[in-house]
Amino acid sequence: MKKYIVNHVKELVQQCNTRDPYEIAAEKDIAIFHFPLSERILGYFVQCSEGGAIIINEKIHEAQKPFVAAHELLHATVHNDEAAFVRQRNIYEKPQVLEYESNFFAVELLIDEEFFRSNEGRTIKELSDVTGMPEDMINMKYEEVLRKRNQNFS
Repeated sequence: MKKYIVNHVKELVQQCNTRDPYEIAAEKDIAIFHFPLSERILGYFVQCSEGGAIIINEKIHEAQKPFVAAHELLHATVHNDEAAFVRQRNIYEKPQVLEYESNFFAVELLIDEEFFRSNEGRTIKELSDVTGMPEDMINMKYEEVLRKRNQNFS
């Protein structure tokens, strides 16, 4: 699934000419709203007859909102079909898998080499605290960026 997500991100970025989840959502006719929600809810996606909508908790830190928007964007663009509905309810697969995939998608969409350059000097923990992105995924992306950079210098 990771390879599929990486390719999905590349396609979206190419189609929409941006990594901004708000702009991609607009391009895909997915509305994004900010409402006060319970502290435990960062955001969610809802399918309507008119299309989809991403709801983001307006109480979360401003820097976290792009991550939540990107996370919900995968639910809107991939997990939205009947197969995902059935898969999520499969007794052999936990719903957390879909959340992991959405986090992976969000990090893949939002983080590139420029992200690390512009945040030079910050630790992975600091980046996680500011963006709301899971530390392990930021670290995984950092290692991937380093690996690609080293391959380019070889």
